[in-house]
Amino acid sequence: MSIRNITLDRHLSLNGYYNYNEPLSCVKRLITAIISIDSCNLYDTCYNAMKTIMGLFWFLSWLLAYPLFRVFFGVEIQGRIPRKGAYIIACNHQSFLDPPIVGVCAFREIHFLAKTGLFGMSGWFRRLIESFNAVPISGTRGLRTAIRLLERGQVVTIFPEGTRSRNGAMLPFNPGVGYLAVNYQIPVIPVCIRNSNQPWWLIALRWYRLRIKYGDIIHPDGYAKTPAGYQRFSDRLREEILKLQ
Repeated sequence: MSIRNITLDRHLSLNGYYNYNEPLSCVKRLITAIISIDSCNLYDTCYNAMKTIMGLFWFLSWLLAYPLFRVFFGVEIQGRIPRKGAYIIACNHQSFLDPPIVGVCAFREIHFLAKTGLFGMSGWFRRLIESFNAVPISGTRGLRTAIRLLERGQVVTIFPEGTRSRNGAMLPFNPGVGYLAVNYQIPVIPVCIRNSNQPWWLIALRWYRLRIKYGDIIHPDGYAKTPAGYQRFSDRLREEILKLQ
């Protein structure tokens, strides 16, 4: 390992996790790492640092979005997500704000399984969500894409309800998340978002507190690779997310 990589690891490592509640903590570490290294290696340092955290486009977008959600919307983040390894994020779904909230607060590049109808709304909207790693669920194609991403150590976010809850009450979970987790032995992180369905201006005024909470990692051990087994695991995830509320 080069001295440059050792320096980056010293400044960017948080024992395998990110500290979400220290604003821009990892950005501070990134800047410190850059200025502590000889200027002739500046390009390589920046490039390796971006790869350590997330892709360049995602990282630059995060730099703009994170302060917006933390300062303007006052989002409160509880829990942690490992910075490396393949995981499925299973999250409740109340609002169109949910995907960007998960993307901003995960602090690593993630991918989303999204219903096909979103990609037919308009050309510009399709390009927007595709640029932020949305994958259409169309037949088996979306599942194959998710499997490839997980095999490469990526994080895939699924909203198991399949659609937004209009009244805030959590809907029954579909077995798809159970199919992926049980068949390919992928650990799942249950995530609960609260109050994202409230008017944005009331959230900005702190009338409602926008919260996201990460639960403990759940391993899909002991579940049969059958439709009933997939549904059992999905139901367990639903129960865990209800506990996070």
